[in-house]
Amino acid sequence: YRNVRDYHLRGAGTFVDFLHQYHQLLQRSRNGYLSQVAAVTGPPEHHNGFAARVFVDDDALYLLSGWMLTSGESEGYLGGVWEKDKLELQYWNVGYWSSQTSWRQYTAIGFVPTGASRFRFLALQRGTGMVLFDNVLFCKISPLDFTSVEY
Repeated sequence: YRNVRDYHLRGAGTFVDFLHQYHQLLQRSRNGYLSQVAAVTGPPEHHNGFAARVFVDDDALYLLSGWMLTSGESEGYLGGVWEKDKLELQYWNVGYWSSQTSWRQYTAIGFVPTGASRFRFLALQRGTGMVLFDNVLFCKISPLDFTSVEY
């Protein structure tokens, strides 16, 4: 990824602030509401975008979600890589979008693979157009404990 900027984050759930600090922001309508979105463009022969690493807990459950819209002849990608000491262990592909003109939300829940200590979040664009990202979220979640539920 030649044109991908890499950042380090201190905690999960900070990607929305991260997007607002480091990338071109545009006002766009999504589902009838005006929203400030991050725009990614670049040379069509490369993947363009950004990456951010965040530490994760062993054997935990995480949610990755975000809205994506492409314009022109572009492909967008939302996902990442589970890592141990910058060694790639496993890709987590959440969303891939090619030349579509309507917003689409991608959401996935995944377990941290054995041995992983970090997650490298990727939001990428490739092609002659632009990819917009909105409301991107990465956070640790806890499954419900039904053993303590009273009926």
